Amino acid sequence: MTQYTELLDKKAEELLLDDDNYEERLLEVATLFRGFDEAFTSFIKEHGYTGDLSDTPAKVEFLRDKFKAVHIKLPRDLFVPNRKISRKTAFQICFALGLDADETKDFFRCVQFERGFDCHT
Repeated sequence: MTQYTELLDKKAEELLLDDDNYEERLLEVATLFRGFDEAFTSFIKEHGYTGDLSDTPAKVEFLRDKFKAVHIKLPRDLFVPNRKISRKTAFQICFALGLDADETKDFFRCVQFERGFDCHT
């Protein structure tokens, strides 16, 4: 995850507003961004999933086993393609995967694309 973030940060730093090709280069960087599905697949790979990344039933089974181990019902909104999950589901995933506070922050930053722990929520 951090390599991906570092790559995008570096690309963004290279953009200059007064560059004649600014808009074109900005679009190039924008095409590098990945959606929730791809980011989530990458994240579970880093946290225990060893199967084929394109095998959706195997990823579902991996998650089902993780949720079952901590006695949480598998959330329905987890499997809606191209749609971000709720904060509640995100925290359930973090708990099911046994993530610590730093890993949970990383999940929210790199997969959920929002702030993790917040005293207001």
